[in-house]
Amino acid sequence: MPTKSFLEKFNKFAPDANQYKILSNISDYTLRVSKENRIIEAVIFMDELVAKKDLYKIERDIEKAYELNHVKLLAKYPSELFSYDYIPQILIETEVIGIVARGFFSNYTYDLTDGELIIHLPFTQNGVMLLEDANTPRVIEKIISSEFGINIKVTIKHTREENDGYSEYMRRELEALDKHLQKASEDYEKYQSQRPEQGSYGEIESTESEVKPALPRIQTVFNEDATPVIEDGICKIGHSKFDISEPKFVIGEPFEIRPTPISYLTKPIRNVIVLGEVFGTTKDTNRTGDKINLVFNLTDGNSSIEFKRFGMDPDYAAEVCETIHDGAVLAIKGNARFEMKKDHRDEDLTMTFESIAEIGKIARKDNAEKKRVELHLHTQMSSMDAIIPPDVAVKTAKKWGHPAIAI
Repeated sequence: MPTKSFLEKFNKFAPDANQYKILSNISDYTLRVSKENRIIEAVIFMDELVAKKDLYKIERDIEKAYELNHVKLLAKYPSELFSYDYIPQILIETEVIGIVARGFFSNYTYDLTDGELIIHLPFTQNGVMLLEDANTPRVIEKIISSEFGINIKVTIKHTREENDGYSEYMRRELEALDKHLQKASEDYEKYQSQRPEQGSYGEIESTESEVKPALPRIQTVFNEDATPVIEDGICKIGHSKFDISEPKFVIGEPFEIRPTPISYLTKPIRNVIVLGEVFGTTKDTNRTGDKINLVFNLTDGNSSIEFKRFGMDPDYAAEVCETIHDGAVLAIKGNARFEMKKDHRDEDLTMTFESIAEIGKIARKDNAEKKRVELHLHTQMSSMDAIIPPDVAVKTAKKWGHPAIAI
């Protein structure tokens, strides 16, 4: 038993009442720490079951309090606490761990008898085979064994031969998307109606009542399927093509580049690989001035996500920033997690990196035999909203091969 309680050990973390109650019930714990990567993994022994969402929030709050890249709490319970009612919590953890499992357990039934857990999903046999191929039943078994120290056989079965389950799943997903887009449209109209008239900008004294909620995060501005297609070392994601035939691994351990489109990231997930071009890089020191914090964004041309890495040693940060800078094209393996926004009223998905490879990006080309251009363009010189500088617009047209453009 450690000499300090868990709360005493993490005394910079200020828990709320519910978190204090949960962490006060830890009877014992062990820590595994990676100072270089600023990662902590804590095995905590509990006498009462805790909801996964509460554990995940504690992890995120400890990360913020200590400026860590990742915190994982691995709960251990007495075997007699394992019950039928706890199975949904096991499946929540399954979706966090396994990318293939995401979305499959939004609608299910299950039976737990004689040491066997049978999960029924409204999908075809082919859909269930995807979970089998990804060893999802074994993942569930390992979670149960890790948390309760017992062996439960897990079987996943489909409930229909026909595709009714899949159709019903897609119908629900489309309904949810339609509601999301409707809400986004309403919020945007409200936002537009509250904007100051052009020319009326000035000093505005902010009050609590004037704070407006942020617009919902849009996953992608395109309608096309972003599913990656890899042929002859070229990976196409949405509107972008990347050359991954000869990656140069510069940070962390080499990895197989099997990317996930950024627009597909909707939940926390570990060891996910994304491709893209870096933009919006910022680097500063921490409060004590001896460590470096790095924030940057990555876009695959279809969607974008923010990366954060805090508390790096200056020498290591200098090495990292040689690779991570605006315009760099990278394949990144890391962990996605939810982070509370500054207004403490909403969460957004961010990532931290573990390994990085430099790759190439294949520029778009105008391959039309007969060139024809009709251009209406706003630039930074316009009074309308625009972000592209005039010289960049002209150089882009030249790069695409229009014969009338000369620089």
